[in-house]
Amino acid sequence: MAKGLIAALVIAYLALLHSPLRFAGDSPVYLCDAIDLATGRGFHDDHLPRGYPHVLAALQVIGLGSNVGTVAVNLASMGAGLVCIAVVLRRELRLSSREVGTLCLLSSLSWMWIALVTFPLSDLLFFAVSSMGLAMLSLSRDRTPLQTSLYIAAAALLAAAGFFVRTIGAALFVPVALAALESLAVRGRVGRRPAVVIFLIGVCLAAGIGFTLRDRIASRWYAGALGYMTTHRNPLNVTEEISWWRVEEVGELAQNVSSTALAPTTPSLPIEGVSPSILVTLQLRSVRVVFGLIALVLIVLGLWSHRRQASILEAYLFAFFGILLIWPFDDTRFLAPVLPLLLALGWLGLRSLKIQPLKLQRFAVGYCVVYALFGAIALGDALRVTYFDRGQPWRECGGYVADIPDWLAAYDHYGGVRPSIIHSSPKSDPINAR
Repeated sequence: MAKGLIAALVIAYLALLHSPLRFAGDSPVYLCDAIDLATGRGFHDDHLPRGYPHVLAALQVIGLGSNVGTVAVNLASMGAGLVCIAVVLRRELRLSSREVGTLCLLSSLSWMWIALVTFPLSDLLFFAVSSMGLAMLSLSRDRTPLQTSLYIAAAALLAAAGFFVRTIGAALFVPVALAALESLAVRGRVGRRPAVVIFLIGVCLAAGIGFTLRDRIASRWYAGALGYMTTHRNPLNVTEEISWWRVEEVGELAQNVSSTALAPTTPSLPIEGVSPSILVTLQLRSVRVVFGLIALVLIVLGLWSHRRQASILEAYLFAFFGILLIWPFDDTRFLAPVLPLLLALGWLGLRSLKIQPLKLQRFAVGYCVVYALFGAIALGDALRVTYFDRGQPWRECGGYVADIPDWLAAYDHYGGVRPSIIHSSPKSDPINAR
């Protein structure tokens, strides 16, 4: 049965290669950057990192400059990332093959991942690169000095690539530094306690230097967004608000239902009253806080239960969430690259409660079934849009894309589906747009 479910999931994901182009967040900017790079205009975006646009530009050069190419990259990234993260979960958290397989399957049925597959966004590519880096670090242990050095060097290169894809990739340098210090401690050149002290001091210094020199390290837009820490009257209030955003994001992943899944796409008149879809949406937005708090408690318990074997995994997650706690924006996709790790720690936390095995098994099976059911519904909706409602993406983004010539040009260039009554202006030619 498990093999049949996996086969059906693979077929369904591959069917999304035919998905119409969909925009969300930074999608249009990524495509505009890719067109600039592929046509020789260079990279002049002061907002996003260069990595993902370079990948899209390379696809365009080899003739895959369409949504098929972007979906293919997302699918390949998801597959490669799951293979690598499985290695990390087995080696770092000592989970069984069955547990790791279940966690990877649940991640594949996440509504967030299903949505990301069809969008030109860098999250799944970053998941692949970061998982590869963590796998290299995990494999570096119990090796010869030369092999350890090679694995850590490969992880450092992958960390740089991760930072090139997403700015939060800076979190990958923390486990790389920890692995390097641990290798020195194992060889007897540095004691374990001094190594831990050096590591903690180094992380604090790096964080301070990084924030102080953010204008040189991050893009101007990111650096400006972080400026609130020095200009806001009460940064603690902002940090508290950001913390609640993260709780809500974890909750949406845990309940596996987007809080906007049933939000109406058109405004209703006051005379119509409050529609059922609005009521359900408001309920989902409230419930996600409860799910988020419960999930975070289990994750913390999972970290505590693993405290004696604390490793690169914990170092990466603390750095990752440390960055997110000063990032003044909310989006559930921020957590997509660490979803398998959160699910794994949540499972460890649940196991640490010493629940009777039979009750624990029933609860776990019940949760997985409901989670998978919601994921199947999300996947079915993505397939519906792909084959039966290809005009929906335009209804979602056409209201703002049509007003920005460069974005409209990129939408057309990558094969976006839009009503024929909207004609391209001379400015919408991606070659001559700027």
